[in-house]
Amino acid sequence: MNRRTLLIFFLFIKLLALATVAVTANAWEPPSWRPIGMNEVFECENVTYNDQYVFYGGYVLAGRTYYISINPDQNTDLDLYLYDNNGNLINQSTTSGYDAAEQIKFTAAYDGYYYFKVQYVDGDSDVGYFSISLTDSLYWPPEPDPDNCSNNGGGDDDDDCDVDCDPPFSCPDLPIAHDICCALAGVYCNTVGVIEKITDAINSLKNAIVDTFNSIVNGIKNFFGAIKDAIVGFASGIVNAIKSIVNGVRDIILGIAEGIRSFFVALADGINSFINAIAQIVKNAVGGVIYFFEQAIEAFINAIETLLNSISSGLGDTIGAWLSDNGVLTLGLALTVIGLLMGAMPLTGLGVILVVAGLIQRGTLEWWMLAAGAAVLLIAAGVARR
Repeated sequence: MNRRTLLIFFLFIKLLALATVAVTANAWEPPSWRPIGMNEVFECENVTYNDQYVFYGGYVLAGRTYYISINPDQNTDLDLYLYDNNGNLINQSTTSGYDAAEQIKFTAAYDGYYYFKVQYVDGDSDVGYFSISLTDSLYWPPEPDPDNCSNNGGGDDDDDCDVDCDPPFSCPDLPIAHDICCALAGVYCNTVGVIEKITDAINSLKNAIVDTFNSIVNGIKNFFGAIKDAIVGFASGIVNAIKSIVNGVRDIILGIAEGIRSFFVALADGINSFINAIAQIVKNAVGGVIYFFEQAIEAFINAIETLLNSISSGLGDTIGAWLSDNGVLTLGLALTVIGLLMGAMPLTGLGVILVVAGLIQRGTLEWWMLAAGAAVLLIAAGVARR
């Protein structure tokens, strides 16, 4: 073995010793207690009213289920409490009444000692007797007989050595051999105690290392979980902010678009109303003009019609009256002129006759008229001869 390996070995031994001392120093022990082995029964124990309680300790293995049971005498009421190696109360059994057995079932969470407190509650005397057992299966210790208990809490009656454990051998009654055997029993118990303490220290160190690594792992998990939560929260905040901004911009755009649409709709409605008003005004104006001209034309036509009617009526009456008075004369003049133009003397002569008759009808036949007629006839005759 080289020097470096030797240094590493002694360093490991030193660290193990320091860890053992530290874990042992942190382990909790009641001020006074007695170890009890697995499936061991103390048949005649006691607790006094003045002390009120007594502690026991049992070494157990992690993951296994155990039963700690007490059975008091018929004149004593006791309670049972279970503690871990840090002094924390884990469970209790406190059935009230005399001669009431108490039992606690538990599953060990670690390799090492659990402690059991027997509490004196009430009794007919200052000393209460009981039996106690630690088993890995359901078992009730027998009820003790106070009249046969002489060890006064020193363990069962078969234990003839003042040692803290139950050696796997019995000591003979020979004085020298008995003393040597009890000394060996003491060495055995001390060795067992040291081994148990070293085992407890190693288990505690193991548990501390496991707890440390678990704490580190949990810390790393929590750290990354916190980072993840922070990133998720930050990303969610950004997403929500972007959503809010987009929604705000969208609302603004929709508002502007709605305003523009409303503006153009109002403008279109205004233009439409204006055009309709102008059209109505133009329509009314054109209608007024047309009506004016219609009325003017109608009035003009009525005026002309009235005038024509008046003229027609007046002219008709005049012509009618004139024809009524001068009809024969007129006809005679017409026939005379036509006969002269045609050179038809008979027609001309008829016309002259009718002229004379007309003049007679009017009562205006005078000498000058006859002279004029004769002159006409002469002229006519001269024209006709040419």
